[in-house]
Amino acid sequence: MFIFRGITESGIIVQGDLILNNNKPIILKRINFDSVKKNDNEHWTIEVPAYVIIPDSLSISTGFFDKNRKEIFSSFPVNGEMSKGGDVVFIPANMFHIDITGFVVYYNGEFKISSALSGVKRSIDPEQVEIIANQFYKIKN
Repeated sequence: MFIFRGITESGIIVQGDLILNNNKPIILKRINFDSVKKNDNEHWTIEVPAYVIIPDSLSISTGFFDKNRKEIFSSFPVNGEMSKGGDVVFIPANMFHIDITGFVVYYNGEFKISSALSGVKRSIDPEQVEIIANQFYKIKN
């Protein structure tokens, strides 16, 4: 199951499920059973918080975690353009003989690192990289 992340116009960072409404990305926060209620008519209702997201901030979880156990997110295409919501990571020299800073992309069915240094999309060992920033906003610890 995919997890999406984005930021609202008011600066709220949210994670959850993605829907597109007239090409506008909306993230629905995941709920637990405490938010399921029975109303007077014996019907069940669910309240799901929904947030309109800045399209360029949208990202998708890779399912991997960096060496500090932070979840790694990749940019995600919105309206035919790749967003800038992916994480920026640092790759130590012991992986490629030179320190590399690059951003996470989904390329040919794999999550890879793309860097300005080489332009090459490289496969990575996620446990050896460290998230240092985000292309769209500063990651808050």
